[in-house]
This record gives sequence, C-alpha cells and structure tokens, in this order.
Amino acid sequence: GCHQMMDEAEKDYKNMSDRIVASVEVMKTSYADFITEAQTSAARGSSTANGWSIGCVVLRPREA
Repeated sequence: GCHQMMDEAEKDYKNMSDRIVASVEVMKTSYADFITEAQTSAARGSSTANGWSIGCVVLRPREA
C-alpha cells in the first residue's frame, strides 16, 4: 500500500517536472524569438521618407 503510493507520487512528480521543463523550453524559445524580432524592429527604426519607423508604426511630422 505505502510503497505503491510512493511509486505513484514519484511518477506524478516526474510527470509534473517533465511538463515544467518542457514549458520552460517553450518560454525560452518564445523569448529568444521575441528578442530577435525586437532587435530586427529596432534596426528598422531608422528614418523613413516621411518620418521615423518604430517597428511597424511610422511616425510622421504633422502637416503645418
């Protein structure tokens, strides 16, 4: 009885631990992708014809 409960608890712990590790790996990949995209967007933040581009937003000076 007690040994079986311990074995089941150990299996549950391992499954939970494996899921946490998998989630952390997904988060690391997502974060790396996010940082890469942010750096790419920042590099594209140089001046454009009518204003400054920040990511996909283009800021243009107001017409006088």
